[in-house]
Amino acid sequence: MLVTLLICLPGFWLAGCGAPGGADSDFLTVVGDVATVAVVKDYTGLAAQKVSLGERTLSAVPAADLLALAQPLNPVYITLVGDDRHTARIAAGNLADSFFVKSAANGWEFVSRVFPVNTGIKRIKTVIVEGSGEYGISIISPVENLFRLSPGRMLGSSHRVVFYEEGRSSKTVDGQVYEGVVITQHTGIRIGDLTGIERDSALIAVGQEGSVTEVTVDDFLEARGNQVYLNRFDHSTPTALAGLAVNPPARRVTDAYTDALSMLAGGEKVMVIYVDGLGYEQFIKAKNNGEVPNLAKGSAQRAMTVYPPVTNCGFAAMMTGEYPPASGVHSRQDRQMQVPTILDTLAEQQKRGVIDRKSVV
Repeated sequence: MLVTLLICLPGFWLAGCGAPGGADSDFLTVVGDVATVAVVKDYTGLAAQKVSLGERTLSAVPAADLLALAQPLNPVYITLVGDDRHTARIAAGNLADSFFVKSAANGWEFVSRVFPVNTGIKRIKTVIVEGSGEYGISIISPVENLFRLSPGRMLGSSHRVVFYEEGRSSKTVDGQVYEGVVITQHTGIRIGDLTGIERDSALIAVGQEGSVTEVTVDDFLEARGNQVYLNRFDHSTPTALAGLAVNPPARRVTDAYTDALSMLAGGEKVMVIYVDGLGYEQFIKAKNNGEVPNLAKGSAQRAMTVYPPVTNCGFAAMMTGEYPPASGVHSRQDRQMQVPTILDTLAEQQKRGVIDRKSVV
């Protein structure tokens, strides 16, 4: 069972920051375009000060100081969400005269000398930070970066809420069956609802750990805390995403491994020349400028690389035919491949292969 409602309902994701919680639910969570999700229970670690607002004298903490616990990433807007879903959105540019107050009567409350009174949300449960657009997952095509989609943008604007059935159980008492259904709530957007995504678009989701997954316009991007996830609602673990490729090239850099082995199996001798940093666009430009006359004699095909797009990860993919989760090479620091390479395969076939590195200045 899967029921989808289209409403504006910011969600939140809990992470440890601030004082321990216990049973008391009067905490405030800072999510969205932040380096770390912050859960703040009280003034621990914050410099409270006396603030006079009309007839009220309050012990308060500067709004900017509380938000700093989550390390906001170029914040532009702040959305304050109360436990009754009353919400206010304010600009993040100048919070010098704005404060958060914690009291038994109102829980966490936003007070300000400069913002209108209707921004004074009480019993705040979630603060959503929306950045300037540099943070989030990249939505790309073979020829351009289309846009970025951030958790702050998803949580702070209209989105879908999905209630997903995780499982059922039942208990029989005196011959009567009592059934319970466990349902989880998820906040995000259907991929097909993104701007510029057509119904027939080919789509690949790239995970932060380097995984590559074919998806459809009906798959779901979920915002949790400070991450965007692919959630297929099939009881698999959601994947934290680095980006989404729209109509990607048919060829992959991993094809170098399978193509070489195929030609070797046919009795051919094979030389693979890896020119570090020479992407398709750079090659076309160099070819048109007459800078690569020998390479220009052949044909070029655009291919999809790996994530992260650094030398070690790309080289490992060509040597093993595997993406980083399988090859074990996730960064510039990783040098040991965790699966057999093409040289290992050749050795098993009693064939000879070598790697020769040349530096060109």
